[in-house]
Amino acid sequence: MATIFASVMHLADVPRDVSLFELGGSSLDAARVCTRLNGRFGVPVPMSQIIENPTVAGVTLHIRRILSETQSGSAEHLPGPAYPRDPISEGGDTVALDGTQASFCVAHAFDPSDTAPVCVSLWELDGPVDFDALKEALHDVAERHEALRASYVMQRMPARPVALVTRGSRRPALPITEVDDVHERLEEWVGRRLDRPLDITQGEVWRYAVLRSSQISILGIAIHHVAFDGWSQGMLAHDLSEAYAARSTGRPACFPTAAPSLLAVAQEKQRYQAHVSLGRQKEYWMGALAGIVDLELPAPNNPGDDATAVHTIGFHISADDMVAFDRVARVEGATRFIALLAVYGKALRELTGQSDIAVGVPVARRGGTAVDASLTCLINTVCIPLRQPESLDWNHVLNATRRATTEAMAAQDINFLDVVRLVNPTRNGRNPIFQTMFAFHDNPPPRLSFTGCTSRYLRIPPRRAMFELVLEMFPLHDGSIQAEFGYQPEKVSAAFVGQLAAAYCRIFHNVLSDH
Repeated sequence: MATIFASVMHLADVPRDVSLFELGGSSLDAARVCTRLNGRFGVPVPMSQIIENPTVAGVTLHIRRILSETQSGSAEHLPGPAYPRDPISEGGDTVALDGTQASFCVAHAFDPSDTAPVCVSLWELDGPVDFDALKEALHDVAERHEALRASYVMQRMPARPVALVTRGSRRPALPITEVDDVHERLEEWVGRRLDRPLDITQGEVWRYAVLRSSQISILGIAIHHVAFDGWSQGMLAHDLSEAYAARSTGRPACFPTAAPSLLAVAQEKQRYQAHVSLGRQKEYWMGALAGIVDLELPAPNNPGDDATAVHTIGFHISADDMVAFDRVARVEGATRFIALLAVYGKALRELTGQSDIAVGVPVARRGGTAVDASLTCLINTVCIPLRQPESLDWNHVLNATRRATTEAMAAQDINFLDVVRLVNPTRNGRNPIFQTMFAFHDNPPPRLSFTGCTSRYLRIPPRRAMFELVLEMFPLHDGSIQAEFGYQPEKVSAAFVGQLAAAYCRIFHNVLSDH
């Protein structure tokens, strides 16, 4: 167990009673620990278990308990094969959706024109591109991953959101737009070619296009969030690179291992659920969210603002400041994520006057053999109830945020839709329970490798925020962080968002100067 912890953290050894997060671990490191433990011991280790008992000693007790249950036959579900695969029946497999995937499917049924769930990825390619090979490689990726060739619909009997997987994938065209300057036309081209609604009920899960000048090409891929997440982005770039390498030399794509089916992913998630205390987690949510009220955000003066514009306000945190900030967080036993969230909670408290604020946080549901190898949407939204102490002293705020985050993350196995059913908040047309989201994107930038080309990933702000107010943070290769506030202009005042960004920066730098 200690060897697995040490290998993930790139350490020679780890103490048996020190938290993975005190060692500098992130949520991605916790997912990697879960995956390696599953591979080594053959038993599921949910992320919530690592959050609740993040030490070698704590996880060892969990593994021993599960192994004992397995040997005695008392376990509800015994570990099965890594990739159970039922034959695809005529017309395709039907796989029930849960968590955020189910939310996206339901939301699409109500508003199929919404572009907020459309995830756009862009790569700049400097050099000659074989576009025939690229088109075949894109088709190879769709054939490999069922999520890209499924339809996502609301089933009637029984009533539930499902993915319908078909044998063959759609073969959309690869439109190529010729221009003199790709960067000058980029934003307009993205809006016209990529950032448009996708009809996931008809299997239109993704689209792609190329913007090309004499030397530079921009490859753009838009995928609906129901079939895609941050983890999948790196997998997409890797598999597309492998397929392009083969197709550009006249060979068919040949991947070393088969990708897991959506059915295999669903079955693995079920096995993991058998080893968590869902009853305890339900009790936590019913108590933790009691009394939480909606976040009061100032409305815009002109609700009819241009809905086609990109509504974001960004700021940058230097690498040196992040090193100092991480040091402050570690003194209080907090991770970078928790400390950055604490600043956000403090800024919201100052500007809104509310002491109890619910913040939605997306968490990856990875950490297993099948789920780690699957290109699909495997995230859940965890609602963190930030109940600010009377004193706005930084150490008090940080410790309150650390406790709230740790408790909520330890109950992350309950899907957010089920949390809503448990809490049963008053419905008023706004997102239930939380209206603001905080997202820390610690996935490495997706690397696309095409023979004869140098590539660079381009990140552009989404045209529409998924919630009324969203703060996203992107660690950059030099150790700095790019932060962006996105907001829905018909619901939130742009002036308020600007004040919030300024307050965040002020509080952040005050923490550094005071410590």
